[in-house]
Amino acid sequence: MSCAIISVSDKTGLVELAKTLQAKNIRILASGGTQKFLETNNIKCESTNTLTGFTDMVGGRVKTLNHKIFAGILADRSIPEHVSQLKELDIPLIDFVICNLYPFEEKPGIETIDIGGVTLMRASAKNYKSVTCITNPSQYPKAIEELNKSGSISESTRLEFAKEAFKVTSRLDSKVAEFMGDDSLRTNCEKVMQLRYGENPHQSAALYRTVGQNSLDLTSARQLQGKELSFNNIQDINAVLLAIKSFTTPCICIVKHANPCGIATDKNITEAYKKAHSTDPTSSYGGIVGVNSEVTEELAKELTATFLEAVIAPSYTDKAKEILTSKKNLRVLELPLDKPLSKTAYLCVEGGFLVQDSDVIPDTEEKWEVVTKAKPTPDEMEAAKFAFKAVRFMKSNSICVARKDMTIGLGAGQPNRVGSVKIAIENAKHFGFDMKNATMASDGFFPFNDSITVAAEAGIKCIVQPGGSIRDQESIDECNKLGISMIVTHCRHFRH
Repeated sequence: MSCAIISVSDKTGLVELAKTLQAKNIRILASGGTQKFLETNNIKCESTNTLTGFTDMVGGRVKTLNHKIFAGILADRSIPEHVSQLKELDIPLIDFVICNLYPFEEKPGIETIDIGGVTLMRASAKNYKSVTCITNPSQYPKAIEELNKSGSISESTRLEFAKEAFKVTSRLDSKVAEFMGDDSLRTNCEKVMQLRYGENPHQSAALYRTVGQNSLDLTSARQLQGKELSFNNIQDINAVLLAIKSFTTPCICIVKHANPCGIATDKNITEAYKKAHSTDPTSSYGGIVGVNSEVTEELAKELTATFLEAVIAPSYTDKAKEILTSKKNLRVLELPLDKPLSKTAYLCVEGGFLVQDSDVIPDTEEKWEVVTKAKPTPDEMEAAKFAFKAVRFMKSNSICVARKDMTIGLGAGQPNRVGSVKIAIENAKHFGFDMKNATMASDGFFPFNDSITVAAEAGIKCIVQPGGSIRDQESIDECNKLGISMIVTHCRHFRH
């Protein structure tokens, strides 16, 4: 008779699986609470103690750790000596191990460090050619289907389940080591998809998901239509997510090559898109659009009026989906924005990683300081709030010229700050914007007063910057000389 060991903490879906085993005349041995649960649900089973000849010991810390159980699991059926030895000792071959672990991640502590469950998993997964190791209720339907169809589990499925078992035990080991104070960096990732190539055609690439994280997860986005995502698409989509998630009002962010080329807010999301697009229509062509509210029919019509690579939003109306299908290559992704941004950021370097806290702290405007004789007007102050929020999503050195609800000139990625100032102002002028009620935000301090001079020549009357240079006073003096107000935030949002 075939035999199964069942020892689970999470009993979700267990009854149906156990009934299937019972219907296939498979002997069920269960530990402690699992046995009681099965018997309550009218499933015939025996205690593992029946096999071992021992009761649970040391307060239940030892239940299944017994040579008879593990001999039954680990015996190699292809070796006659293994099989005959078990017969001599009256030890049954165990063909199924259904096991999941104590909820250590939800309740970290010494008593939730699983020992017996991990050992059952590793032993049965090692012997996957003969033993089926089932570690998650999500696997039950597949096991039930195969048992009902053929009376057994295929080797390919046993191998699939074995891989999952070792991932489960590896993850627990990492979490326990963290709990014990180990400061090694361990990442547990699973492959989501193979990409056509990386940044260039000669580079292979794949997308992985971090297992167990509870933050906003781009890998969980549902692609509704369009071509497959590229490596560069994914980086740009991640950039728009960072921006749109940070605005509570309806917001549009358009990104091209990892840098925003337009950010805007408006009660009407279509108007927000029009404003964001108008910041730099040239760069917006072929861009990635992020929307932090539902895409409406009206917005969908605007989105299809130009060439875009991808759109991501929390939801779409049915009519909007229908309209977007007219652009068959447009990648349309749906991702709820209900989870927070990750609190940790990683960056690969040759041979290692850089790890830092993510820059997700909100701006504390009550700590901002006007350091000049001239004071910003109410409109300029509102523009300063918007500009300083937007500039944090641009690559340094970055400059954002904005009104209270939209960017009008952006300059980023330059090796010197005055270069970014010139680009931002030139772009604003090129697309027909004047500087009335606009504010210029900088992601870092001004090491020299040349940026102030260039801004003043363009008509900028208000500047917001983090401060912190030993030459801050030179910039302040230049502002006083030119009648410009300057706000120092005492907080830097620098994105290298």
